[in-house]
Amino acid sequence: MSTTSETTARSLECKWWGPYSFNELLSSQDHQKAYSKAGVYLWVDQFASTRPLCYVGKASGNPTLWIRQWQHYTAMIGAQYQLPGIEEAKALPWGMTYTDPNVVETVFNYDRYIALVKRAFDFAARIRIWLCPLDDPEATKTIERQLIYQFQPDPTMRGTKYPPATLQRIVHRHAGWLNDAIKAQFLGDVHFE
Repeated sequence: MSTTSETTARSLECKWWGPYSFNELLSSQDHQKAYSKAGVYLWVDQFASTRPLCYVGKASGNPTLWIRQWQHYTAMIGAQYQLPGIEEAKALPWGMTYTDPNVVETVFNYDRYIALVKRAFDFAARIRIWLCPLDDPEATKTIERQLIYQFQPDPTMRGTKYPPATLQRIVHRHAGWLNDAIKAQFLGDVHFE
């Protein structure tokens, strides 16, 4: 597998909208209408001091950007997703590893599972969502793949080790999520206007 990529001359544009909390985004019919389309999105943990960019994803249009956030939210609060260790609680990271005895013990113990769900609710409240609707649903996969590689979201592993075969020039507009901690996560040239 090659670790080199070529860059195409064609530019793609990512115009970002946000930040939204899950509650703000998902309880709004206006947002439902505005984001009933394909696109890419990212999540920023507003309280993480290092590596705050924690997720990059895509919505093909079926599901839409808005529905995809509902899917994520319900899976997250149901403890189906990996949760970071929350320093204040001195908690260990959580992952739904079905063969792990700790996981089995937790999901069958009411008090432990409720405590875990509370951690998931607390983590979801920390997330700020940025959405980039795209007119071309085919572009979502290409852009998501490149953003995962270039942005190195933590704790994502898939797609972070090797660049895509062809790097696109992606220009980010209205990137209100950009700060020094997020810049420190970037690999390669990332373009902003």
